[in-house]
Amino acid sequence: MLNSNSKLRRMLSSDIGKVFLIGLASRLLILAAAFSGPLFSNTAKSVSSIPIVNFFSQWDGTWYSQIALTGYPAGTNPLSGNWAFFPLYPSLMRALGTPFFGLMSSQDAVLLSGFIVSNVLFFACLFLFYHVTKIIFSKTNLALISTVFFAFWPGALFYSAVYSESLFMTFALGAFYLLEKGQSGKSAVLGFFAALTRSNGFLVLIPFVYNGLQTRKYRTAALQALTIALPYLLFSIYGYFMTGLFPVREVVYNHIWGASRLTLTQVSSFQVGYTALFSFEAGLILFPFAWFLLTEKTPISAFVKGSFAQRKDLKYWAFSIYILLMLLFYSDPQNLHRYALPILPLYWVSALIWGKNRKVGIALLAVSTAILVIGTILFTTRNMYL
Repeated sequence: MLNSNSKLRRMLSSDIGKVFLIGLASRLLILAAAFSGPLFSNTAKSVSSIPIVNFFSQWDGTWYSQIALTGYPAGTNPLSGNWAFFPLYPSLMRALGTPFFGLMSSQDAVLLSGFIVSNVLFFACLFLFYHVTKIIFSKTNLALISTVFFAFWPGALFYSAVYSESLFMTFALGAFYLLEKGQSGKSAVLGFFAALTRSNGFLVLIPFVYNGLQTRKYRTAALQALTIALPYLLFSIYGYFMTGLFPVREVVYNHIWGASRLTLTQVSSFQVGYTALFSFEAGLILFPFAWFLLTEKTPISAFVKGSFAQRKDLKYWAFSIYILLMLLFYSDPQNLHRYALPILPLYWVSALIWGKNRKVGIALLAVSTAILVIGTILFTTRNMYL
């Protein structure tokens, strides 16, 4: 018994153990915030009757459970919102939830499986993020601090929700990990599955293209990009034959939710509290880009052309710039924290600042964690935090 306790202590004191504890701490904080939600707001009725799962089955969780049970309806009368969501995550919900159908309602079964998938894969993407960061910067402490910011980012609650974020980030970070390891074929396959998970998942091809520019392996990069872009094309073709709309996802999204919205013009329409919250989030997102522009000596032309082959992180800056543009012109303030999750420099820059000025680093983490707690309360009580 003493020997097993000693092994456990050694394991938890290792870097991998520390990453696990970071992730566990963030999940416990989110769970505590969810349970405290009713103290601050009336809790709306959830689509799930399962304790804890009911907290995290709000908003898009309803759409995913609907797709898991009914798929994608043909025709346009009515035009189904299911087509705005890509199929891999709800397919997993259905596959893993089917064994529970005799024990509970089919909706509860797929929501439970989605909740389990999201939380298990959160730890998978946390470990992958740590390893990707360590490979890029070759600094264990920086990788650990970056992992803290990754786990406590305001949108990190969606890694526990019945949302596709954990699955997408696991495939995306797995693709980046294998890309850094030089395993281009396997990395593109994981990129394919990332793109099959989310409608904007095809953006994962950007680091591959940038890497091709850096290494001058243009043909390889083109094949990788084509592989990763394929799910969007296949889904669009399938949707066309089912509904006559092309590309079906964009048509449905525009029709039901609207698109091409400049977020800055929307903030003023919210209540003061929401405006302040979204403004703080916007500041956290823009901060690393300002840091990059003010501190880097990389000429813009060289950055665009990918001429700095020795810089492993530049491909992810290029990826992040595209995500930032999407946030500005194709999002809404209620989603900033979630859509910004793949911006890896958010976490790296915060960790670099932590290393240079501990007080500023602690302040950044405190703000991020506070918004995470507030956001969890808002989300679990079905308020505007999507």
